[in-house]
Formats: sequence, structure tokens, C-alpha cells
Amino acid sequence: MFQSVRRAVVQGVEKTWNTLASHTGEGKGDHAWDDETNIYKREILMNRQLLDEGQDVEVRIEAVRKIGHLAYTGGQEAAKLAGMYLERLIDCYQDTSSPPPLRLQIVKSLSEFGRSHRDNADKIIKMEVPQLLLDNLKIVSDFRSVRWTCYTLVSLCSVSLAVLKVVQSNSEDGSLKNNLSLISELSWRAWPRNYATVLMELIGLTRPQVFSQEVAE
Repeated sequence: MFQSVRRAVVQGVEKTWNTLASHTGEGKGDHAWDDETNIYKREILMNRQLLDEGQDVEVRIEAVRKIGHLAYTGGQEAAKLAGMYLERLIDCYQDTSSPPPLRLQIVKSLSEFGRSHRDNADKIIKMEVPQLLLDNLKIVSDFRSVRWTCYTLVSLCSVSLAVLKVVQSNSEDGSLKNNLSLISELSWRAWPRNYATVLMELIGLTRPQVFSQEVAE
């Protein structure tokens, strides 16, 4: 099992390098990742270069996906390194010119950042990410986005008491419950749970039930 995971990471590093070379026209030289021996950290550094504007949207989306996944699976050192780029991701998310698919991938990846390292959870609070995600729930017409936002908030609340308190404090006027109630009525087929309902359970708006952290692809 470990060997297969390691092989997948190594292959990912090679693929990322090829992407970098094709988009920048550069070969191996003086880069931040040249002397990095940790393969997870190495790929994080490489994918960070692909986040910048000017890259193809699909390339940027894939870079965000990989950084989030490596933050969650690469161990504490990789998670801490990935956390250094949280501000860049949030800036991109708040940029109104960012394509919706890119903003959606950032929401997905935030669920992995928060669970991977305590420092990342603290940064998420300082950057007011919970409030940004809660604001996203007000736009119920974007069905895919609100489903993933609910899942990410559940993930963050499950690992950070501070995030949970922020979300609870935003539920006092009743608007959050109304929004979540509407979202809970959407189709959640292919998801293991209705995460709008789960979020209401977590913050005390409905009676709690046992839930799983699994998620649909």
C-alpha cells in the first residue's frame, strides 16, 4: 500500500515538472524545489508556481487540487509548507475575476488544509475563511458550490473548536438555518450524507446524528 502511494506521488512530481517545463520553457535549474528531498514538499513547491495568473485555468485548478491533497496526505511538514500558500488561495478565491471552477476547487481543498495541521486551522480563522464560506451559502442557486461549502465547513468545524464557534455565532439571527434548510432539500445523491443537515447538527440547530467524513468525488 505504501509503495503504491509513494509511486503515485513520484509520478505526480514528474508530471508536474513536465507541466512546469512546458509552460515556462525552463528546464531544471535554480528553483525552490531543486534541493528538496521530501517528495511531498517538492511537489507542493512545484505546484505553487502553477497558481499564478497567466497559467491555463485547468492547470491552476489542478495545482490547487494537488496542494490540498498533499497537505492532507503528506505529513506534518508538507501540511505546514502548504499552509504558507493559504493566503494566496484565499486571495484567488476573493478575486471576482477568478473562474467559478477554480473558486470551487479552492473550497474543496480548504477542507484538506484544515484537517492537516493545527497551524493551518489557526490561519484559516485569522483569514476569516469561515465567514467567507458562510457568505457563499447565501447564493443557493450555485448548487454544486453550496454542497461543497457545507462539506468543507463540516470538516473545519470537526477539527477546530474556534471555527465551530464562529459558525455558531453566525446562526443566531436565523438566516443561516434558513439557508441550510433550503440547501438540505437539494439532491445529495452520490454523497454519503446530506452535509447541510450535518452542519445544522454540528452547530446545534437540529438534533445530532452519527455522520461520516467520507465524500463523493
